[in-house]
Amino acid sequence: MMARKMVINRLDKEELEYELKIRGVGTGTCEEMRHRLGIALKMEKTGESLSYPAYSYSFEEDESAVKEKLDEIGSLLDTLSGPRTSGEAVKLHTKLAHVLGRIDRMDPDEDSGKTHQKANLVATALTLLSDFNDKLDALDTNPPVFTSVPAALNQLQTRLGMLSFNANINAAARSSTSADPDTTPNTVSKMIPPHKWNLQKFTGDGKGSSISAFFEVVDELRSARNVPEAVLFDSGMDLFAGRAYQFYKDCRSRVNSWEEMVGEFKAEYLSANHNDALFDELQKRTQHSSESIGVYLAVMASYFKRLGCPITEEAKLNIIIRNLHPFYQDRLREPLPKDLSELRTTCRKMESRRYMINSYVEPSSRKSNILEKDLAFVESESKVSEVDKIDATSSQMPSLRDQSRQIVCYRCRTPGHRAVGCTSRRKLQCFGCGKEGFTKNSCPSCSKTGNARGHP
Repeated sequence: MMARKMVINRLDKEELEYELKIRGVGTGTCEEMRHRLGIALKMEKTGESLSYPAYSYSFEEDESAVKEKLDEIGSLLDTLSGPRTSGEAVKLHTKLAHVLGRIDRMDPDEDSGKTHQKANLVATALTLLSDFNDKLDALDTNPPVFTSVPAALNQLQTRLGMLSFNANINAAARSSTSADPDTTPNTVSKMIPPHKWNLQKFTGDGKGSSISAFFEVVDELRSARNVPEAVLFDSGMDLFAGRAYQFYKDCRSRVNSWEEMVGEFKAEYLSANHNDALFDELQKRTQHSSESIGVYLAVMASYFKRLGCPITEEAKLNIIIRNLHPFYQDRLREPLPKDLSELRTTCRKMESRRYMINSYVEPSSRKSNILEKDLAFVESESKVSEVDKIDATSSQMPSLRDQSRQIVCYRCRTPGHRAVGCTSRRKLQCFGCGKEGFTKNSCPSCSKTGNARGHP
């Protein structure tokens, strides 16, 4: 059996059925077949696989299927636009591994005509593999990660014994296993799987982030943690919870890639009028006084990115300028910035001037800590402002509170002097009830001795 690496989730239904039948394993739904094939491949890797039945496909069946697959691979290669870790690149790699394995199992039965036909299929597959690696090298500069296909090619070469293909096979192997030394980094980032991301899972209950925001975070983490999309496809337990996880399990049996999975989730969790509602929301998103121009433009860029329909740069610029804080709008002059980059530069200059104005401090008139005292600021007395004069005058006037506190003599009840030194004749008065003409001891109301006497 040929040792090769296949991402099971990238195999379609027909390819899954083939891989299981040649191993004598029953078929079923796509999800069941992926699970069974995964177990079978693990057993092969550890050397614990069962005895497989005789190969049941005829040369003609294999030839027809391989030609169809090679045409499919050629079409996918023409539209390839992602790097090595993208879903479309992983899918292409898996299909190449599958078709090379099938070519290897084709038995020409010493028929020279069939041997020539098989050789032509090998040549076509090698050409596609070479084009595949050349296109990946043009799309990114990361070191190649697909090393299993060349191993399969070397084994295929040995079995076929076709020396005329030596140059092509070796060239394809070198293209797939080595990169340009001028562009290959010395180290490769280690993959950090999703279960170590500490990511808040998407539940779909509306309490957390939106589905668009969630997938943006997942995509950023995937890129930063060096995780292929194929790994995300099988990491639903680490990404979803509740009803969203139930939906994920159903999607996994119906779709073949992470990109398709994202599309299914957005179709499920975004309303039919989502784009219209989102466009209305972004048009009302004004800039807060505490937001810098850079932060505000980044927020609006995310809004535009989440729209399901494209919007022109001119329309974006008009919306943003209309929603800028009045501080910026009041200072923008004709002609207005022609693009977002110019707008950012212009508004940052305004922010810089605002910072300088707000941080301005007048010179101190103190000379105690001044090194060059003759250069210190000296306030001229002749130039005291009218405001300072008013403040000085008002500070010398008695306050209303002081005016309301007038001195009253306790003896004669006359304001303007105190009881000490009062020349008025003191009136006799009961300290208890205030009745005049009595002391407290002689007061008929307050006396406790019973010696009180009437008014003289």
